[in-house]
Amino acid sequence: MPKLGMSMEEGTVTEWHVADGDRVEAGQILYTLETDKTANEVPSPLAGVIKLIAVAGRATRSVRSLPNSNTDLVADEQSLAPPPSAEVTVEPLGARIETRDGESLIEAAWRSGFYWPTVCGGRAECTACVIRILSGGEQSPPPDAREAGQLERVRRRTGETAAIRLACCIRPAGTVVVEKKGVRRRLR
Repeated sequence: MPKLGMSMEEGTVTEWHVADGDRVEAGQILYTLETDKTANEVPSPLAGVIKLIAVAGRATRSVRSLPNSNTDLVADEQSLAPPPSAEVTVEPLGARIETRDGESLIEAAWRSGFYWPTVCGGRAECTACVIRILSGGEQSPPPDAREAGQLERVRRRTGETAAIRLACCIRPAGTVVVEKKGVRRRLR
């Protein structure tokens, strides 16, 4: 969420002026953001396609809980085609999870009834969902800038040298084998 003033700590998206999947032009109004002092119409910083990440009026968010800028809401033209679905094997559990087009690994795991360790709920903030790619990761799209920054922090903190990704960010393609301890079937 863009910070609209020095004292802004939180804001609420009160109205979307575009829908998920809409094509937008740079400067086109995306949404109305309300703070404790004002309401502002927020423009798109670039042309592209909208990927909504919040529902209007549902919750007030801190400025750190949503993307750092509106560029995180607008996909560039090269990323318009959804990646193909994938089959991911999660070791050491041996679980097989099929992702749908454009779905992150953690979303597919939750949909398939698995518990996946996370603190931030899949918002790429905590890095608890980090996975080690054992094979097949080269077919998946590369990390975006936000994920790459988080992965660099993990590498500095742990000394990890293997191929790693965040399960909340990777949209697997093809057949992928990953390692993540703590994944398990949810109790029903």
